[in-house]
Amino acid sequence: MTLGQRIQMCRKRRGLSQEQLGEQIGVSRQAVSKWEQDTARPDLDKIVALSQLFELTADELLKGIPGEAEDDGTDWPIDPNAPFRGWRGRKLPYTKFQIGCRIAGCLLGAGMFLYLLLQYQTMPSTIPVHWGISGVPDRWGSKSSVFWMFLLGVILYIGMEVLCGFPSIWNMTGNLTEGNWRHIYTTMRSMLELTNVILLAMFCYLSLPTIFPWLPVSWPIVLFLSAYTLLFVLGMLKIYKIGKKRN
Repeated sequence: MTLGQRIQMCRKRRGLSQEQLGEQIGVSRQAVSKWEQDTARPDLDKIVALSQLFELTADELLKGIPGEAEDDGTDWPIDPNAPFRGWRGRKLPYTKFQIGCRIAGCLLGAGMFLYLLLQYQTMPSTIPVHWGISGVPDRWGSKSSVFWMFLLGVILYIGMEVLCGFPSIWNMTGNLTEGNWRHIYTTMRSMLELTNVILLAMFCYLSLPTIFPWLPVSWPIVLFLSAYTLLFVLGMLKIYKIGKKRN
């Protein structure tokens, strides 16, 4: 059995279309088709992603799976509309987009922390810590307060990242099947990773008016929360459509 035939066999075992498999590992349906036809080979990072997705070692994927020669497909979940059977050790690999969001969040957090440290050295001992509805500071406090909003944002960001790493504990409702569960969970994680970066960016921004009191506060908060809510709603609508779609 060739590598392409093995990829096709493993894909069909999980009731995935070529398009669904491509979405899980960040490639097009055409790329998956070429792999299965043995006209192209996956890159090393895709071999790793495929191995994780198919719950195999890289050697098994490349060199052969025990018993594959006798596999006639009778045990495959060929009905992708069968109810999701649970995780049972299954893994959900991170996509390039999700990894990019994590990198962006880490860079944003690290950059903001260094910036606040540099600014702290030259700040006055008392700084504004609260603003009224009009946007004018109405309460002042120690300059150490400059870190409060940032630290709150970092704590929330880390908590959400931990949650993103354990999709098996998410309470996903709806029409979860063997054919769509990976698509649904991947979409959910992508939405959480993106909104998590937006949330961190909001708290980073809210640290700045303590340094620059002239910066607006009210409408940027509305803008950040609107973007957060919009992306969350769009993500949930996409998940709903995936659950409604028949394979």
